[in-house]
Amino acid sequence: MMKIWLVILICLSTLSALTREVTFSWDAVEGATKYEIQVAGDNDEKFAKPIASGESLKPEYAALLLMGHFYYRVRVIDKKGKPGRWSQPAP
Repeated sequence: MMKIWLVILICLSTLSALTREVTFSWDAVEGATKYEIQVAGDNDEKFAKPIASGESLKPEYAALLLMGHFYYRVRVIDKKGKPGRWSQPAP
């Protein structure tokens, strides 16, 4: 049992060395009830395979991501639940 826990701890330690918390932020939009965000890797400006996505009530979003460069885009969700257009990708 001790060996299993040691392997898990080593794997978690290695993973934490390769990841970091990244906080994305943008300007608030009047009338927005929430925001939807997608994050893509460095070679995916068209968001074919987002590596993270989520919703936020505030104009910011934090995610634990592997080290690297990212693009993100955001859209507003209005009070009727209707999504707006995606923003232009930002690095």
